[in-house]
Amino acid sequence: MERHSYRLEIKLPDGYTLDNSYFEFFNQNIYSFSERKSKTIPVFDYLPKEFYLKWGNGKKKFMTQFSFDEEDILDNFRKESGNAKAESLVLELIVNDRNNGIKVILKNTKTNSEFIFKDRYKSKNEMTIFPQM
Repeated sequence: MERHSYRLEIKLPDGYTLDNSYFEFFNQNIYSFSERKSKTIPVFDYLPKEFYLKWGNGKKKFMTQFSFDEEDILDNFRKESGNAKAESLVLELIVNDRNNGIKVILKNTKTNSEFIFKDRYKSKNEMTIFPQM
């Protein structure tokens, strides 16, 4: 499996914190994290296969799962890795302010290019974020 270095940034609405979450990579490794346990998410070398995020504000909780298309992610990381240093690539996960949508963007901070990924298993009309009880 190819290696491409990138940073991960997770942006939640104001007042919300990340709970137990994980990333699964195409090399079958899993990285688990929680904002409560660690403020620093390392630089990754392996391409993400899917992620599961859980977050809340004490009163409300939400979760989402997102799966990457292997060809899509490989093509875009290859393209951007050729134009960037490791610290230049950022995979951003951005939850909107209403907690009902998420954007997954690969950004190259050196060239200012970006690519928005689509969830491999969800159609445009399917809900991507689910409230938790």
